[in-house]
Amino acid sequence: MKRRFQISVVLLAWFMATGAQWDLVQTFAWGRMVATYSRTMPLVQAVRLTFTPGTMCSICKAVNEAKRQESARGARR
Repeated sequence: MKRRFQISVVLLAWFMATGAQWDLVQTFAWGRMVATYSRTMPLVQAVRLTFTPGTMCSICKAVNEAKRQESARGARR
């Protein structure tokens, strides 16, 4: 049990250090956008609208800002 916990902590640290949490949040946002758009339009159109750069939701904007801040911090080091 202790070994499993240690491995979990190391994997979580690696996950956070690489910024992969933002990829998960972005994937969630895209899924939510497709689901919302597909209620009022065909699925193909909903997917196209989801990935159109000008139609970012609030989560997408927050992820972009977080990634921008992380890259700015990395550039200063």
